[in-house]
Amino acid sequence: MDFHLGARVLGNDEVGLGELTRVVYDLDSWTIDFLIAQSAHMGERELQVPLDAVETTDDESVQTSMSEDEFEDLEEYARSHNISPPPDRDFAEVDEEDELVPGSESPPVGAATGIESIAFIPIVEQDTYIPSGDAVIDRSTEVWATDGLVGNVRTVTMDDDTGRIREVVVRHGTIFTHEIVVPVEHVESMRTDTIVLKVERATVDDQHPR
Repeated sequence: MDFHLGARVLGNDEVGLGELTRVVYDLDSWTIDFLIAQSAHMGERELQVPLDAVETTDDESVQTSMSEDEFEDLEEYARSHNISPPPDRDFAEVDEEDELVPGSESPPVGAATGIESIAFIPIVEQDTYIPSGDAVIDRSTEVWATDGLVGNVRTVTMDDDTGRIREVVVRHGTIFTHEIVVPVEHVESMRTDTIVLKVERATVDDQHPR
């Protein structure tokens, strides 16, 4: 079964539910645990799609057995939250020359009111809800051969019998691009942001998708 990153995720009535954004796999066995899809209806929420909900896949879509409500009730992949809330107190004391702008409750930008008057800049932290020992493949995941960068992952192919990653399809180049198939036998190690090969680029350069 091929999981094309960016493919449409379809519901049981073939309505579009979202877009496939990531594949989550076990770091030790390289078996795929579940997929991540960004909802088409709930902003940027990314949801964990179980493999047993996937019926078929092709180059452009992932067909699931879920209704839209079932999809939206799935567990989230990540949630962002603000870890640096603004101070509870009102604005710091304002000097006479830094009077409030008429009609505004905020001091002017750059008001010399001391360190406490610096504009609040939120710090956002993202919690990811995936099992310990799992990692993620997405379109930012780079594939490196022993002699340099091969490209970024575009497709992950799963062995339907074992659930293990069988190969990845890598897009090579920027302006003039082509796709390369990398069998898992050529892989030395995998982690969330990088797949490292144990062969040179020339070994995989002529292996194109069927």
